[in-house]
Amino acid sequence: MLEEALAADPNLARRVLRPLLGTVLFPIQGGNPGNEWHLYKYNGSEVLGPAQAVELSNGNVGIGTTNPAGVFQILKGAADANHWVNISNNVGTGPGTPPASMNAGLILGWNPSGGMGESQILYGPGAGWAPHLQFGRWNGSVRTIEMTLKDGNLGIGTTDPAAPLDVNGPAAFMNGLTVRSNLSEGGQVTLNDAGVTSPGETAQSWNLDTGPSNFFRIFRGAGGLVALAVNPTTGNVGIGTGTTTPAEKLDVAGNVKAEGIIGPPRMMLSSASFSIAAGQDTESASFAAGDGVMEARTGTTVGSVDDTLGGVTDFSNLLQYEGIARNLNVSGAFLSAHARWTSDTSATNRQFYVLAGGVGNNAGVGELLWNGFGFKAEGSALKGVTILNGNPTVVDLATSISNTFLELWAVRRGSSVEFYVNGVLKGSSTSNLPTSAASTYEVQVTNGGLGGEAALQVGYLTVGFPM
Repeated sequence: MLEEALAADPNLARRVLRPLLGTVLFPIQGGNPGNEWHLYKYNGSEVLGPAQAVELSNGNVGIGTTNPAGVFQILKGAADANHWVNISNNVGTGPGTPPASMNAGLILGWNPSGGMGESQILYGPGAGWAPHLQFGRWNGSVRTIEMTLKDGNLGIGTTDPAAPLDVNGPAAFMNGLTVRSNLSEGGQVTLNDAGVTSPGETAQSWNLDTGPSNFFRIFRGAGGLVALAVNPTTGNVGIGTGTTTPAEKLDVAGNVKAEGIIGPPRMMLSSASFSIAAGQDTESASFAAGDGVMEARTGTTVGSVDDTLGGVTDFSNLLQYEGIARNLNVSGAFLSAHARWTSDTSATNRQFYVLAGGVGNNAGVGELLWNGFGFKAEGSALKGVTILNGNPTVVDLATSISNTFLELWAVRRGSSVEFYVNGVLKGSSTSNLPTSAASTYEVQVTNGGLGGEAALQVGYLTVGFPM
């Protein structure tokens, strides 16, 4: 009945409500059922237009507009501080979760905990197979998605974020950037190679992190080569050393190319020419030298030895050179050489030593293999060695030496000697570290107690002693 009465007389509601003069009322002005419904202001004597809310025949609802462009549109005219849309009622207490029936669509809520004063925007996935929340802009013809929240990941410039924060494009930080982590490696920044899109360190990435001991390092791949390390306590910088504790302000494993070095020279260098080196041959051993290259060869008799010393001209009075090689215990002292066997290496009795230093004082007598550091071979097994007063410490380098030249480099660090083969750190020794010697270098080859010929070639041997 009411529906027919309203259709016949749209002003019926207005007349019914007229007795409530002095109040602001919202009677319904309507047409035929199924058409539009309008909500007007009424001041007690007349209707004030235009309509404040409408429902069109297509189901669109508008507030502040009589022509809503979507299912629900709120519109105000000129900018005004009172034109905010405010949702302020508490939506829950305690956990404050929405009802189970609201499992699809966009949900807005304020103060769901009942006491925290927080606001929430939730999206219910419903039956969606890839739920996400997107923010963007619309110019009337093109929709541009600028930010996406999906599976707990926030993407800016990407609609499929693969990490908690995934930014496609340049980023600017006004007051610095802090990278925190609860991992043992500390904060980390990963730079992927071109074409690599997966997040995190991979074999195709460079990584910067603060390491397990809070040192800064740059390394390749997942736990790969450490190219640079900075010690946070000393400030020492290591390049290619393979260690996180560089021993000097600049600690470089390998060659250095520079256009100039500022400062006084502080290293005594000795490059072996071998042509004037003092030597001793026993049991038919022999020695031959070229320009910077030597070959030492034992005889076949058991116990045959060839020994060659640097910085020594009189093998019969070795003590007169005592201390010629000083500061073997100072960081930076080094031995560099190329070496190889030229004879069969299958027998472990065939051994050689290539040392910085070598000869030492033993109760007034010059002793071979007494104070030095460098390399030792037992057959094909290459080892590192440090010797103090005739007491050796031998380190297995897990490396074989045969008829191919190997690049050998041993360097004194603050409290150790490190051993490198072809530029790769293979081991270190922290005991029996020498201090000085009566020769700059010593090269010895022996066939041990089983006899047979042992032959060794050494080239480009250089030792350095800090001044």
